[in-house]
Amino acid sequence: MQRSLMDRFIDGIEWIAAIFVGIVAADIFISVLLRKFFATSIPDGYDFGRLLLGILIFWGIAATSYRGTHIT
Repeated sequence: MQRSLMDRFIDGIEWIAAIFVGIVAADIFISVLLRKFFATSIPDGYDFGRLLLGILIFWGIAATSYRGTHIT
Protein backbone atom coordinates (compact mmCIF):
# COMPACT_ATOMS: atom_id res chain seq x y z
CA MET A 1 0.00 0.00 0.00
CA GLN A 2 1.39 3.36 -1.00
CA ARG A 3 1.41 6.08 1.62
CA SER A 4 0.21 9.57 0.84
CA LEU A 5 2.53 12.52 0.42
CA MET A 6 1.19 14.06 3.64
CA ASP A 7 1.98 10.91 5.65
CA ARG A 8 5.57 10.99 4.40
CA PHE A 9 5.78 14.71 5.20
CA ILE A 10 4.52 14.10 8.75
CA ASP A 11 7.08 11.30 9.14
CA GLY A 12 9.78 13.82 8.25
CA ILE A 13 8.42 16.27 10.81
CA GLU A 14 8.53 13.55 13.47
CA TRP A 15 12.17 12.74 12.66
CA ILE A 16 13.15 16.41 12.78
CA ALA A 17 11.37 16.79 16.14
CA ALA A 18 13.27 13.74 17.42
CA ILE A 19 16.55 15.32 16.30
CA PHE A 20 15.60 18.49 18.19
CA VAL A 21 15.01 16.40 21.33
CA GLY A 22 18.56 15.11 21.03
CA ILE A 23 19.94 18.60 20.45
CA VAL A 24 18.10 19.97 23.50
CA ALA A 25 19.36 17.08 25.65
CA ALA A 26 22.93 17.64 24.43
CA ASP A 27 22.64 21.39 25.04
CA ILE A 28 21.48 20.87 28.62
CA PHE A 29 24.06 18.16 29.31
CA ILE A 30 26.95 20.22 27.94
CA SER A 31 25.77 23.34 29.77
CA VAL A 32 25.68 21.47 33.07
CA LEU A 33 29.14 20.00 32.52
CA LEU A 34 30.60 23.38 31.59
CA ARG A 35 29.07 25.09 34.63
CA LYS A 36 30.09 22.32 37.03
CA PHE A 37 33.67 21.71 35.95
CA PHE A 38 34.78 24.83 34.09
CA ALA A 39 32.71 27.64 35.67
CA THR A 40 31.52 28.81 32.24
CA SER A 41 28.47 28.33 30.07
CA ILE A 42 27.36 28.28 26.45
CA PRO A 43 26.47 31.84 25.43
CA ASP A 44 22.67 32.01 25.08
CA GLY A 45 22.42 28.26 25.70
CA TYR A 46 19.28 28.75 27.77
CA ASP A 47 17.58 30.70 24.98
CA PHE A 48 18.54 28.12 22.35
CA GLY A 49 17.07 25.40 24.54
CA ARG A 50 13.82 27.30 24.96
CA LEU A 51 13.46 27.92 21.23
CA LEU A 52 14.24 24.32 20.33
CA LEU A 53 11.76 23.03 22.93
CA GLY A 54 9.08 25.23 21.37
CA ILE A 55 9.86 23.84 17.93
CA LEU A 56 9.78 20.21 18.97
CA ILE A 57 6.62 20.58 21.08
CA PHE A 58 4.60 22.26 18.36
CA TRP A 59 5.88 19.95 15.62
CA GLY A 60 4.94 17.00 17.81
CA ILE A 61 1.48 18.47 18.33
CA ALA A 62 1.11 18.95 14.56
CA ALA A 63 2.02 15.33 13.86
CA THR A 64 -0.26 13.88 16.53
CA SER A 65 -3.15 16.13 15.53
CA TYR A 66 -2.86 14.97 11.93
CA ARG A 67 -2.75 11.29 12.88
CA GLY A 68 -5.22 11.56 15.76
CA THR A 69 -2.93 9.60 18.09
CA HIS A 70 -0.64 10.11 21.07
CA ILE A 71 3.11 10.67 20.99
CA THR A 72 4.81 7.30 21.54
